[in-house]
Amino acid sequence: MLLCLASAAATAQEQTPAESSSYEGHIALAQEPDSELDWGQVWRRYHLTIVAVVALIVVLAGSSLALLASNRRQRRLMHRARRLSRRLSELSDNVPGALYQFRLRPDGSSHFPFASSGMERIYGLRPEDVVDDARRLFDRVHPDDLPAVREAIDHSAQTMTPWHQTFRINHPRTGLRWISGSATPSRQADDSVTWHGYIRDVTEFHHAVERVRTAASVFEASKEGICITDGELKLSDVNRAFEEMTGYARDDLLGHLPRVLLPPDRAEAKAMEIRAALAAEGQWKGEVPVQRKSGETFPVEVSISPVLDDDGQPTHYVAVVSDITLRKMHEQELDQIARLDALTGIGNRRQVVAQLDRAVSLTRSTGARFAICMMDLDDFKPVNDRHGHDVGDKLLTAIAQRLKNLVRAGDFVGRLGGDEFVLILHDPHGDTVFDRILEEVRRPVQIDHIIVKVSASVGVTFCDADHAPDAAELLREADQAVYRAKSAGRDRYSFERRSEPHSHGAAGNGAA
Repeated sequence: MLLCLASAAATAQEQTPAESSSYEGHIALAQEPDSELDWGQVWRRYHLTIVAVVALIVVLAGSSLALLASNRRQRRLMHRARRLSRRLSELSDNVPGALYQFRLRPDGSSHFPFASSGMERIYGLRPEDVVDDARRLFDRVHPDDLPAVREAIDHSAQTMTPWHQTFRINHPRTGLRWISGSATPSRQADDSVTWHGYIRDVTEFHHAVERVRTAASVFEASKEGICITDGELKLSDVNRAFEEMTGYARDDLLGHLPRVLLPPDRAEAKAMEIRAALAAEGQWKGEVPVQRKSGETFPVEVSISPVLDDDGQPTHYVAVVSDITLRKMHEQELDQIARLDALTGIGNRRQVVAQLDRAVSLTRSTGARFAICMMDLDDFKPVNDRHGHDVGDKLLTAIAQRLKNLVRAGDFVGRLGGDEFVLILHDPHGDTVFDRILEEVRRPVQIDHIIVKVSASVGVTFCDADHAPDAAELLREADQAVYRAKSAGRDRYSFERRSEPHSHGAAGNGAA
């Protein structure tokens, strides 16, 4: 019914007055409740109008569907664009440095059309602070580096080549920082140049590089030998000082274990000791003998420390090697000064007591017997008075050497001071050795053009399982025996009363 009304309305305007009257009659007829509508007549009369209306409806429906589909696509695209924008924003805000666009205008001014939030971390400036004018950022560049930065930008703009630069800035909160940036330029239609780039704070990296450079400089310039091994203790590098110290070239050593530098008879034991210490304590320090390429052995002091990874595991070891030959020689000199008499080169008073202590300890533990002979030169003072102290010193040195040549390898000769000597004779057999001592002292000594003759008074006491007092007591007993020998006429030996109650002179007899 609605379709008929629409068609009638559409054609009514085109009909003649007669047709209009007829049309109104049809309408009236259609409105009568008891009348029947002839659809065939309607179609014949209004089919063009009906087709037009249906076509219009179809077109409108299609347009509506297309518009609806277009809106859906637009919404999807807008959603995708927002999602990409959000991801890009998250990416640019969370990279360690800052992403940016930098534009150099034709008039020479510049600005940052885009900068991520990292700009504030690096420069202490918000992106909106430089979106129109970049001068505030350039004010942060260190004055000594600013000319080079500007020159690099101009060169990149002129040649259209990428810009790379590392420079310093003065950050308002963190002070002096090192910055590194890279960007690619493109020329715009208005003759401006826009760079798309990335910039980051490399302060810690710069300091690490400086430390590496310093370490490398120290490594090569050090007068101490330095060698580096991998985690398996195979040599991976040595410095020049180490090469000079050992006589080996760097290439001769790389890939080898340090044990190649040790004497063959000690290499295995020392290598095991060092490995055990590194495994237990992580480091080692000690003295080892090193064998030069020439075969000569010399002492070194080695200090080994690990280089650890982030998990605390050793990746390398660094050993500092010091040649201690001179130190050892000095220690020996000091030891000689501490133990030996400076004039004669035999044991001094301190060494006499130390040797007596060791001998007494041995006697107490094993019962071994030894004799202590204290000897005092007779008439030594007149020699000094007549010929001078230089001759006297040479006489003492000659007597000391004779005594050393007289005793056996395990015996000891020392000087208490002045013209007093002490001999420790292990397990002496009979009195022959004491007679020989007197004979050696009596023999004339030629000093320059002077012939000097002296004799000696010797006091003897014994230490054995039944009598083993301390060193001081033994010296006291021997000194008493010396006094008895001098009292008996000199040039003789006398025993401590407990040992032998008599004295012996040149002829082998004497009074107690």
